[in-house]
Amino acid sequence: LVRASAVRVLRDLESDARNAEASGDAAGLLAVGESIAWLKPKLELMQETGVTATPPRIVIEAADCLLGWLISRRMESA
Repeated sequence: LVRASAVRVLRDLESDARNAEASGDAAGLLAVGESIAWLKPKLELMQETGVTATPPRIVIEAADCLLGWLISRRMESA
């Protein structure tokens, strides 16, 4: 569930980046780019584990980190 939510947010961020680039919003593009750069490696860690496998500690830590980030992002937009 965390991964699915993070993938959805990544798609939203990528859309925001395209919009910022199209409108010439350099500051917005930089901010979105930083979020994308932080998020992508966390998602990559989660992709390496099969659904039925017990995830390695690094994957659990990435999920914990992503969950905290998703919650704070949700609170900021509320």
